[in-house]
Parts: sequence; structure tokens; C-alpha cells
Amino acid sequence: MRYLMENIILLEDGVKKKVSVLVKKGKIHYLGSPLPRLNVMKIEVQAYTLTPSFVFFSPNIPCFSFDQFKSFLSQQFLLKGCGTFISFFSIDYHSEFDESVSKKRLGFINSPIDFILGLKIHALKLTPSIITKCNSAGIPIIFVEFSMFNELNSIPWGWIKTASFPQNPILVPYFEKNIRPLQQRRLLKKWTELLRNEKIHHLPQPLPVNEPLKLDVIKKIGLYPKKGVLKQGGEINYNLFLNKQLSGTPFQKNIEPDISVNKGKFSNINRQPIFRPGFGEELMIRQTALFR
Repeated sequence: MRYLMENIILLEDGVKKKVSVLVKKGKIHYLGSPLPRLNVMKIEVQAYTLTPSFVFFSPNIPCFSFDQFKSFLSQQFLLKGCGTFISFFSIDYHSEFDESVSKKRLGFINSPIDFILGLKIHALKLTPSIITKCNSAGIPIIFVEFSMFNELNSIPWGWIKTASFPQNPILVPYFEKNIRPLQQRRLLKKWTELLRNEKIHHLPQPLPVNEPLKLDVIKKIGLYPKKGVLKQGGEINYNLFLNKQLSGTPFQKNIEPDISVNKGKFSNINRQPIFRPGFGEELMIRQTALFR
């Protein structure tokens, strides 16, 4: 199918610009300044603002029956314009890794959208062998849980860096809700100092839950330029918001797109989700932070 969205406002990474988007053979064939007249079907979009599909971090996706899974993902992801989500599995010991990752992957087998799987582990349990295991299993993100300075100081960072090569899974801080904001800020300052000194790929802040991730985070994780951005030659993943519904930007909570398209197919029309079981797949990231 070939069609043109002409003179539409694109909102990307907080910046608005008027563009035309030509879709052809399942890809974005052109995205840029208005085109000369083309003999192609045009879609009336002047009433809409265009955004890339969102990337969400959703840590708490429990094991569901199929009907519960369908309802949860439809309400939390499809209706909110999410085209990719990040979640994790948790372990305490190296021996739990294979069973835990297999169980989580099986739980997402019917996902209608693409996903990335990470590992959550306490700082005191983070070892070079865990890093090596993540590399071999294709786990690109490690969420490190900690609540005290000495937990960070106990990690053998030099060995962690050596074990990380060449995939370099990115380390992300993770806090439970009982950690106070002031303590979090102090811990994050220490976290950033340590990992910068060791030159280990990391994020300085925890990922926000169930809201669109910013482009710089998407780049560091390694999803860019496949997800979270619209570009020539890229997948057809976008949201359309009626202009009259917006007050500022659609990144504000409780503003849902009127239309969503995921990999060229509708996933939401007039706020009615379309659930395609198994249409999503686990994304494999060969190396993080290529576009920092």
C-alpha cells in the first residue's frame, strides 16, 4: 500500500515541524519537506499531530491468563501509543538465570508489540559471570538494585567492565519505592561517579515507568534508529493525536492517541485497541550506546 500524509505537524523529541510522509512497500519512503504533486493516495491529516510510536518501561507485568494479558497490554500499551516496551526478569543467583529468562520469554510470546527483556539483580549479586550470561543470552539491559553506598563499593567494577565487552549491556539504577528522594539523589551521584570513572555504559537515572522514554535514553539503550523515531527507510510506527485534544504535548499523562500504527498495521483506531497476538517479537541489541 502506498499513501501520503501531506503537511502534517511532526512532534519528535519535543520539537515540532511540518513534514510530508510517503509510505511505500511497508516502509517510510520519504519524510521531509512538502513534495511536488504525486499521483498517490493522500490521507487527510491536517487535524492531527504525528509522533513516533512510544517506548515504555513497564517493570511489573505479572504472569497472566491470555485474556488478562490481552486486556492489560491493550489498556496499558496499545491505547497509549506504545509500540515497544521494556521489562525485566529477576534473579538472586546465577543458577536461576536460564529458568527465569525462559519463563519471562514464554510469558511474552503473545505480545502484540515488540519488547526488550532486561535483568534485575541486587548490587550485591552482580558479578562478572552474570554479565557474561547476559551477553550470551542476548540481555542488553541490567537493572541494578541498591539502597546503600557500600553496596555499590562492593561491586568489582573493573571485572564488570572486562566481562561486558563486546556487547556492553547497559546498567540502569533501580530503586524500590521505600527509598526516599533525597537518598536516591545521593546514591545516584555516587553511581554516576563510579561508572563514569570506569567508563561503563550506564544511565544516570532510573527509567520512568509507563511513560514515553526520551530519545537520548532510547539511543543509549541501543534502540535507535529502529524505534522511537520516524525516518526514511524505517518501520511504519506512529501515533496521530487530534490537535484539539492536545494541551502542550502528548507526553503529558492521560492523553491517548486517536490512531496508532505498529509495523504498518493499525493497533488503535479511535481509541479502540486492535490486539494481534504474537505480532511483536523480542528485539536483540548487539551493542548499546552506539548513538550516544
